[in-house]
Amino acid sequence: MLASGFTIAEIRDAVRSEARVRAHLIWQAVARGLTAARTPLTATLADEAKALVRTLLHEHSGDLQRHLSSAHELTSIGNPDRASDLIAPALDRVNNEIDYALLSASGEIESRSADSVVNVYQSQGIVQTGAHSIANLSVGFGEDEKRQLAEALDLARQSLDSQPDRDSPERGQALVLVSEAEAEIQEAQPNLLKLRSMLSGIAATVQTLGASRAALEALKAAGALLGLDLP
Repeated sequence: MLASGFTIAEIRDAVRSEARVRAHLIWQAVARGLTAARTPLTATLADEAKALVRTLLHEHSGDLQRHLSSAHELTSIGNPDRASDLIAPALDRVNNEIDYALLSASGEIESRSADSVVNVYQSQGIVQTGAHSIANLSVGFGEDEKRQLAEALDLARQSLDSQPDRDSPERGQALVLVSEAEAEIQEAQPNLLKLRSMLSGIAATVQTLGASRAALEALKAAGALLGLDLP
């Protein structure tokens, strides 16, 4: 009788443990589905998730009930346990997990809604605070900026012209970029994205070829006018 009692206790523990595993796996599958669909967890979805986990767990607990019934038939000790009673703690545990997930999602949404949006109107430099804050940089590009960029491009051309390896393909390509950038800044509305790209290429080549330090510093300063942080 004592051995049979221990056996029943072990089977009950095994059923509770298996129920916890199954309930957790069901909830994880639901959570992955929400993540894949990029659907934030809301109170309504949380209630639906709890109901879904409960329904699926009960639907897939028939084998657990059979194990319990078989154990009681063999031992004839007390009344047969119901699987639904033993899996209740597993459902409570998953419900708590879902509640915590909802709190986490709600806190994240509130944090995002409280984040600031900062508009910065300046030629260079920007400060951004907050994990989800947004900073919009508006670059002013007038005659002074055009003049400074033109001077930097002129220094870059002189530096590239003074390179001993006149046949270097990198040197030739950089000079083409210099000419294209000079033409672009003469436009009524220069394409700043194009200028940033060209300036990056010119500065990289000047640095690689070990050309004039003054030219590189001038390019960095000109890049800052375009919101470009050159290394």
